[in-house]
Amino acid sequence: MKKSFLIISLIAVCLFSFVSCQSAKTVTNGLENIAYLQLNGDTGKYTDPVTVTLDGNATFSAAVNSSSSRNVKHFQTYKIATGAHDIVITFKNETIINKKIFASANEVTIVELP
Repeated sequence: MKKSFLIISLIAVCLFSFVSCQSAKTVTNGLENIAYLQLNGDTGKYTDPVTVTLDGNATFSAAVNSSSSRNVKHFQTYKIATGAHDIVITFKNETIINKKIFASANEVTIVELP
């Protein structure tokens, strides 16, 4: 009688442990795998958009934000993948920037144009 009670108790504890483990859920909230690129410079000089090439294959036109402006919430930013990138920026078929940048998740990487 005592042995059967111990066995039933042990089975009940094991089942309770198993059921309680199954109902627990883990939620992981991480950063979105997106970074942002912002180009600042003299808007009097860069009247037309510049051409940005990332890693030799992704090319897009980008507006240049005024370096002297304090109204940063209206600055144009561009979504890029996180990590290291080779960036080439051209203006009127002339390369003005050719360097490596590192873009962190949910961060704005600012490139100052000469």
